[in-house]
Amino acid sequence: MFGGRNRAETPGAVCYSFDKAERRVGVYYFYILDPDFGAGFIKICTYFPYPAKVWVNGHEWAKRQALAEGIEFTALANGFATCADPQALQAVCDRFGPADVQGFFDRWTGAVPTPFTDDDRDAGYWWELSMRQVEVSDTVVFDDPPPGPGLL
Repeated sequence: MFGGRNRAETPGAVCYSFDKAERRVGVYYFYILDPDFGAGFIKICTYFPYPAKVWVNGHEWAKRQALAEGIEFTALANGFATCADPQALQAVCDRFGPADVQGFFDRWTGAVPTPFTDDDRDAGYWWELSMRQVEVSDTVVFDDPPPGPGLL
């Protein structure tokens, strides 16, 4: 990071100097237990322009939606081992999209302290989410799994 200063000794004169400087930047992590997503977090940096990061788990979202719809399944730590109605579960998974993540972010930035005021938000200063890391799983569950080489 670079810092600038006016090193002119004459009042009204300008002579800028730029130096490389180390700055300690703080961040706040807000760990959240959301009814739709389960565990997640929002990380907000204390240094302008206040970058933020959101972490949610789509598998956990799908599990909670499936439970709400009465779909029976056996959960894995991060997915599903079995399901009584695979088509219904697939329909739940197909519904997951950017609006769900945006909803999580909007819901919780209204509850946690942020560096932007309501006036800032009204003036257009707010976060715009983008995907930085997306992990996709195409889990296949077999009733009678073939031996390892049969999967190739």
